[in-house]
This record gives sequence, C-alpha cells and structure tokens, in this order.
Amino acid sequence: MLFQAPMRSLVDKLLGDVRAEMRLFPSSTKFSRTTAERQKLFVSTVQDFVRQLADSIRGEYRERVMVRNAELRLFAQAVLKFEEFQQQVQETAPKFREDEYVDALALQIEEFRGRELPGFMSSQAFYMCMSQYVDRWQEPITALVTEVRNVALDVAVGLSSTLLQPYPSLQQAIREVVATVLDDSIRHAQDHLQDQLSREKDPFTLNDFLQQWVNKLRYDRFSTAVERAFEDAKHPPSNWGALKDEIYMSMRQWYRSTHAISAKASAQEMAGIMEAYWNLSAKRFVDNCCMTVDKDILGTLPDAIQDQMFQFIKEDDRLKLFFTESPELVAKKQELDSKRERLSRAAEKLAAIASIA
Repeated sequence: MLFQAPMRSLVDKLLGDVRAEMRLFPSSTKFSRTTAERQKLFVSTVQDFVRQLADSIRGEYRERVMVRNAELRLFAQAVLKFEEFQQQVQETAPKFREDEYVDALALQIEEFRGRELPGFMSSQAFYMCMSQYVDRWQEPITALVTEVRNVALDVAVGLSSTLLQPYPSLQQAIREVVATVLDDSIRHAQDHLQDQLSREKDPFTLNDFLQQWVNKLRYDRFSTAVERAFEDAKHPPSNWGALKDEIYMSMRQWYRSTHAISAKASAQEMAGIMEAYWNLSAKRFVDNCCMTVDKDILGTLPDAIQDQMFQFIKEDDRLKLFFTESPELVAKKQELDSKRERLSRAAEKLAAIASIA
C-alpha cells in the first residue's frame, strides 16, 4: 500500500497525457458510402476551409486555429509585406537636397537651353527626371507580388494541413489549386500594377497639398541658410552692427544664387518642387499598389479556390481518394487508443484496490 498512491498518480498523469495528445488529432469523418454523401461531405469541407481562409485574409481571427497558430494570420503577414514595399519605395528617393544632385540637375537644364524661356522651369527636364525615378519602382513591385504570393500560398497550405490533417490527398489537391489560382491572379494584378507605373511616369496631381509641400521645403531651405549664415559669421554677438551687416551680405548672396535667372538657381527651385511632387507621387503609388494587390490577389483567392475545387465534385473516384485517411495517422491513432485502454484498465484496478483498503 505504500507505493499505491504514487503509482495511481503516475497512471492518471500518463492517461491525461494520452487523452491530450489524442485531442490534437482532428476528428476524422466516417467514410461516406454513397456518391451523394461523399459530395455533401466534400462541399462542406471545402466551404469550411474557404470560410476560414477568408477570415484570415480579412483579419478576423475568431476561430481557435487562428488563435493558436499565428502563422495562419494572412492579413497580419500581408500588412508586413506592404510596409516592406513602402520602405523599398522610400529607399529609391533621390538626394534632392544634396549639392551633387542640384549640380547634376543644373547640367540637365543647361542641355535644354534655348528650348525654355529664361526664368521658367524646364518642364522637359522635370518630366524626364520623374520618369527615371518612377522606373526605380519596378523592382519593389516585383518583390511585393512575389512576397504576397508566397505568404498567401504558405498560409493556405498551412491551413489545409491543420484542418484536413487526416486527408493528405485532399491537402495536395488544395495545394495545387491554390498555386494555380495565385499564378492566374498575379498575372492579372501585374497588368494593373504596370498601369499604375505608367500613370506615375506622366507627372500629374490634383492634390492641394503639393503647394504646401513646396512652401515647406522652401522654408526649410531658407531656415538652413539663416543657420549657416550665423554659424559662418566671424563677428561676435557683442558687435551687433558688424554681425548684422555680415548676416545681411550672406543672405543676400544666398538669395542671388537661389533666385537669379541661372541654371543653378533653376535647379535648386526645381529640386524643391521635385521633392514635393516625389513625396506625393510615392505615397499615391504605394497606396494604389497595396490596394491593387489586396483586391486582385488576396480578395479573389477564397472564391477562386472554391470554384476550382468544386470541379472535382462529379469525380467520384477523386472524392474517394480525397477522404482516404493517412496510414501513418491511422496507425498513430490506433496506438494511442490501445494505450488509453490499457491505462484506463490500470486506473480502474488501482481504484478498486484503494476501495478495498
């Protein structure tokens, strides 16, 4: 009797572990005998998978499988890819405020001398530069489509493996259908993304904030010039008169260099306008591309998968194969069932001994 209590506690613990492990296995559906029953089971299974995939895309994580498996939350992963895309586009921004950029822009403006009126911005140079900057967004677009396609495929495959664990053939069919649907939707989305890219190559805006951006950049340049004038001043603040004259001459020189009718001054003015426009154009482009990918790739995915899978509904041989359980899983479940029965009998005998004592 001395070892009865520890032995009973050990058996109860082992029994609890076996039951917990068995609960991890999805409940397999009894094999349907008629074609109609198999079709009904197939439709309900596919619809349940599609419903949970749509919830994952919308960011609605109410189901237990979403709560326990963070890697199946497609909305959250897509948002991360959109943020990476935004960062990649921002990294293509030219160094508008650096002297090297302004000098190079001045050379381009000089090339169009005789085609533009003095004192007016070179529209030809503006359009040419913006077209070149937009071309740099091609690589981020390609990366965005590829990354979203990969995460969508991984989530769909992972969800099918979790929900349909007993049925490897059905998982394989869903995997192939998802890959085909994604490839088709990517081609459709790429056409729309190229249209967005072509539109941005022709500079346009109906945004009232452009002028505000330009004014802000002009103010920043003026503020920087004032700070630099005070930093370079040789007279101390105690000699206010001489300091004031020195600051006046410095600012006068800055004004002449930035507002005179010259290629350098025109380049500085255009650089400010181009920076303001580039910021608006990049934001518009990122928003439109993310919405296009979300609509053309993720938004159409659940319905397209369902339509493709329902084409198998009349193939009874395929349905039989779909709902054939994995031999490894069947053997594992039988092993756990046998172990549970042995532990249950041991627990009953220990309980009977304890009642006699």
